[in-house]
Amino acid sequence: MRKILVIFGTNSFEHDVSCESVKSVLKNIDNGKFNVYVAGITKENKWYLYKDDYSLIDKNWLDKKIENIDNVINFCKSFDLVIPIIHGKNGEDGKIQGF
Repeated sequence: MRKILVIFGTNSFEHDVSCESVKSVLKNIDNGKFNVYVAGITKENKWYLYKDDYSLIDKNWLDKKIENIDNVINFCKSFDLVIPIIHGKNGEDGKIQGF
């Protein structure tokens, strides 16, 4: 199965919108076809692997089960596909895609 990483959050003023949007995306990905992983980016640009129930993602997602991602570049390279669900700065401006 292909490994997919879905990214949400970031330091945009639309951080909370991203937290809501990502739940819709995760709800509609076929888990029978893909191994899905989720990474959240804090408003301070720290990356965490989100390891809790996807329906619990909200603006307080840091209080859930998470794991620090030390080397973001190597982490992202380990996936077949990365889907950014990021609104506003660093998402809709193409910075995360350029990364």
